[in-house]
Amino acid sequence: MDSLLKNKKGEIVLKLPVTGQLDDPEFKLKGIILKTILNVLVKAATSPFSFIASASAFGGGEDLNYLAFSAGSSLLTEKTKLKLDTIIKALDERPGIDLEIAGFVDLKKDMEMLVSNTFDNKIKYQKYIQLGLVPK
Repeated sequence: MDSLLKNKKGEIVLKLPVTGQLDDPEFKLKGIILKTILNVLVKAATSPFSFIASASAFGGGEDLNYLAFSAGSSLLTEKTKLKLDTIIKALDERPGIDLEIAGFVDLKKDMEMLVSNTFDNKIKYQKYIQLGLVPK
């Protein structure tokens, strides 16, 4: 877990959201620090890539636990590319993190989209032939 919290320099930097007056007798810094550390540890343990995304150094604030492709496509969307860039930055900043990648395929949706794309391509090809855009 410490590799998730440590940066390249081996430092653990936590930003404490502190509001209030330091001279107020009700102000207790100890409670804020303990609550922040507990929240960081719980989030890092339960959802490490969400934790990384929420770190201000990486931006995003979105779920990095998965990268989705459109059905029947191997192309990355711009949103997915941004998520991937965030993961790359995080892994570069925290060299102690190991990344395990698992794939998932929805065969039904992929097959439907591939059939649809094939049909669309055949229609386009016939139109190109009609317009004389396909050399004989």
